[in-house]
Amino acid sequence: MSKTIGIFGATGSYDFGDYAMLVHNIQTIHALKPDINFVVFTLSVNTTRINLLESLQDRRLMQQIRIVDDNFIGHVKFLSRFEKFRHFQMNRLYAKILKGGGVNSDLLDALASIDLALFNGGGYLQHSWGYHNIKFMIEILLAKKLGKPVMFLANSVGPMLQYDLYTRKTLPLIDSIMVRDGKSYTWKLLQSYGMSQMIAGADDLFFAGDMYTEEYTEIKDNDYVIIEIMMWIKRAVKGEDFVLKSLSEFINWLVEKEHKNIMLINFDLYDNTAKSAIAKLVSESKHSSNIKTCTEIHNMYDVFSLYRNCSYSLSFKYHPVILALGNSKPCTGIITDNDGYYESKLKGAFETCGINPSKNVLAIDSITGALLIDTYQQTKNITCSKEMRSKLFAVRTNYMQKILSYLE
Repeated sequence: MSKTIGIFGATGSYDFGDYAMLVHNIQTIHALKPDINFVVFTLSVNTTRINLLESLQDRRLMQQIRIVDDNFIGHVKFLSRFEKFRHFQMNRLYAKILKGGGVNSDLLDALASIDLALFNGGGYLQHSWGYHNIKFMIEILLAKKLGKPVMFLANSVGPMLQYDLYTRKTLPLIDSIMVRDGKSYTWKLLQSYGMSQMIAGADDLFFAGDMYTEEYTEIKDNDYVIIEIMMWIKRAVKGEDFVLKSLSEFINWLVEKEHKNIMLINFDLYDNTAKSAIAKLVSESKHSSNIKTCTEIHNMYDVFSLYRNCSYSLSFKYHPVILALGNSKPCTGIITDNDGYYESKLKGAFETCGINPSKNVLAIDSITGALLIDTYQQTKNITCSKEMRSKLFAVRTNYMQKILSYLE
């Protein structure tokens, strides 16, 4: 009789990293055990369905995937759209379940139908996800109440702030978690929870470049630098225009001195700030003929190909760093927040590869054109070694086998 894995996490998003991890993990598990069925618990059934239909290499796999709404609408009577009331109602439900109560719902029926609860890779356990942090802890409590194993793929956790009391009480109940940001951040937090069921490994997309072989034919191998733009460039103290000016200076230098072409990319379908910024960089550049753009991703395999064949990556997001490191390409990540979230993710990514992140991670308020040029010169030969990649691949492979062993 076939077994069923329930998948939880940031599953209803058009953010590339989130849905690419979901698709990649389903395909990886399917390749290892083709008769596995999946129930994807999601904040948006429609978005998740679109992501799967657009991205699965074989759409016939949809026959083995059920998509379930887990936003608790109908289970929790929200009194208002305001966050504080959602937080209040989630807290009440969390307390009820802790005391042995339950919920009679389609959600509970779906949970009962799975054999293992698997939280997808990601960084969704952190304070900016608001009341959803409580929702994820409720799902863990319900799964454990039903006697289901609960495992996490490559995650980072924190900063939790006001949600720490929920994760501190609940995460120790899980069976295992892979930590994707080394041992300086999430690892230490989970140790403070009294946890020992951690395994240090790489992000779920780290080896995507090895798994898929689509070729992006518009640009020649290694003659281009990828620069990813996101809406948080607005957070710079000196303003978005100063960031774009710095990027423009860097682009000019790359074209004129390094003889590189440029690919400007945006990882979120609805990030209009990024799209406008990319358009401005192209229109105002004296080297516009050397710049190509990718502002709406509809084929995740093209993105994997771009990073597999580039010569360097600069990004404000996390997953471009992962794709570059995973393909043994040099890269730089720029921190755009001030609460430690992106610092832990970006620095942790390099630490996972055994690379000191001091040269490769910059703060957005420090960047200038000159600094970007200097950073490029200092880091253009720093890559994740073959030995480290082999070690991380073995960790990932063994962990996937451990997950499947719970279904035997």
